[in-house]
Amino acid sequence: MKKIIIGIILALLVIALIVAGTFLYQSLNSNYKGTKQVSQSNEHNKEKVTAIYLK
Repeated sequence: MKKIIIGIILALLVIALIVAGTFLYQSLNSNYKGTKQVSQSNEHNKEKVTAIYLK
């Protein structure tokens, strides 16, 4: 039982790190380029990422 619980916690941590990493990367990207087009495409990418994780 303990191994299963530890496995679930590790999986959640990995998913959280991936999500946080993509959001950080995209916000840094949009700040660096500073154009509306970039921020719009970043919003679209975030929607894709969240849709994948919600499935």
